[in-house]
This record gives sequence, structure tokens and C-alpha cells, in this order.
Amino acid sequence: MNICDRTELGQRHSAVMSVGLYLKLNEYLTGQRDHFNVMNFIIKIAESDQDIDSTFDVLKQLRPQLHKDNYIQLIKHLKADYHYHLIFLQETQEVCGVAGFRVNENLVSGKHIYIDDLVTDRKHRSKGFGNALLTWVADYGKTIGCLELHLDSGIERHAAHRFYLRERFDIVYFHFKKIIAHI
Repeated sequence: MNICDRTELGQRHSAVMSVGLYLKLNEYLTGQRDHFNVMNFIIKIAESDQDIDSTFDVLKQLRPQLHKDNYIQLIKHLKADYHYHLIFLQETQEVCGVAGFRVNENLVSGKHIYIDDLVTDRKHRSKGFGNALLTWVADYGKTIGCLELHLDSGIERHAAHRFYLRERFDIVYFHFKKIIAHI
């Protein structure tokens, strides 16, 4: 499935939420979960300028170097030239979380999704939104034949590391960086 097929993505999104809701209810009913929250949110692909713009304030919490004046243009550039995909989670018309990712393929991991950006708005953390975004990305990856999700996380982001470990990510690489030019 191509990410550009909006109808199929929309249908798949509905199925993902229904399956997720069913699994949570089943866990609650079988005693594996001590609470059951029905969340009322949607996850959308940021396609229009308005959609992209609506993600700025939340994504800036993760990427403070971003500037509002060129944000839409930057996202469009990443989408066109680097196959970057931007999705966002809305609850009652408010953007509560954002994820940006790319589909990659290499000799080490085969076809996989690399998550460049994953952030939940500070005032909406610990509500399951990060998990919902990861579930959406993982489900999308499965539908296009990806075997793994990958991401890097800054060494100082301890709360994020706890979240990724809870989500069953493994620490498998060191990421090295060398500056080769200055702007």
C-alpha cells in the first residue's frame, strides 16, 4: 500500500482504533488491566498546510530550533525529497501528539520505519497518546512489509527512554555524530 492512498489509510486507521479498543477492553475483562479508558481521539496524516501548521507548537517542544516562518516549507521539503511522513493525534480539535517517520531499507535491518520525531504535548503526557501514535506507525509499517521500528533518542531524555522500554524497544546501537561542515 502506498501512503498516498488516503482512502485505504483512513479505512485502516478505523480498523486500528477498533482493534486497539477491543484489545484494551479484553485485557480489562480478563483482569490483565486494572482500568479501561475509552479515548476519543483521531490520528491523521498532515497533508494540507493547515494540518502541517497545526503540528508546529507540539513538535517545537521536541525540536526547539524550529521556526514558525519556514516550518510548512521545511516539512514539505522533507516530504518531497526524503519521503518524510507527518502524522498527528487530535483530541477535541487540539493537537496532542505528533510523529514524523520515513520508510527505509538497508543491509542491516531490511525494510523498516525510522521514527525521526515522536512527541506528546507536555500537558497531555501519560494519557496513552504516545502509545497510540507508535501503534499507528507500527501498524502502517506492517501493512507495507516493514519488519522493525527504529529511532534515536537523546541521551538526556530519561523519561522518553523509560517510555520506549515500556513499549518494548531494545537498545541495540550507539549512534555517532561528527560535524563535517559549519553553516
